Amino acid sequence: MFKDRVQKLGRRPLEPLAALLLRMGLTPNALTMTGMVLSIGAGLAIIRGRLISAGFLLLAGGLCDILDGSMARRGGRSTVRGAFLDSTLDRISEIAVFFGLIIFYQGNVAFQAWTFLALTGSLMTSYARARAEGLGLSAKVGLLERPERVILLILALLLNSWTPLGRGTLDWVLVLLAIFTWFTTMQRLVHVLIRNHES
Repeated sequence: MFKDRVQKLGRRPLEPLAALLLRMGLTPNALTMTGMVLSIGAGLAIIRGRLISAGFLLLAGGLCDILDGSMARRGGRSTVRGAFLDSTLDRISEIAVFFGLIIFYQGNVAFQAWTFLALTGSLMTSYARARAEGLGLSAKVGLLERPERVILLILALLLNSWTPLGRGTLDWVLVLLAIFTWFTTMQRLVHVLIRNHES
C-alpha cells in the first residue's frame, strides 16, 4: 500500500536514533511510556491554552511512538505484551489530548461536541481494527489511521493562529477529525462485513 511505503520512508531517518537509544540501555516499553507522559503533558498544556507548547509535546510523543517500534524490531524485542502495552497507552494518550481539548473549548458547546465526536471516532477506528484482527479478520484499511490523526493534531496546534474563514486551524481540524474518523470506522465495518465475507 502507498500509505505503508510512506510510513516506512518516514521511519528510515529515525533508525540511527533508535539504534543509539538501544545502545544507551533504553527499552521500547520505556519509550512507549515516555510517549504517553508527553501526550498527557500536551493535554495539560492545551487546558492552559498553551497550544504551541502542546504541539511540540505531542510531536515528541509521536516520535517516541515511532521509535519504540523501531527499537523493538531492531533489538529483537517485539513481544505480544509490548504490542498490547503500546496499543493501550496509545489510547490513553489520545484520550488525554482530546480531554484537554474538551476543557479548552469550555463554554463552546458546538466545538466540545465536535471534539467528543473526534475522540469517539478515533477510539472506534482503533477498536474496529483490533476487534477484527482478534477474530482473525483483516481490517487494515481506512482513510484516517492514528499516524494521520496525530500529524493533523500537531499541525493544528502549532498553526492555530492561522484563521482561514475566520476560525482557527484547530477548529477546522477537529471538524475534519470528527467526520473522517467515523468515516474510517465505517470503512472498516464495510471491509470486515462484506469484503472479508466475499474472500
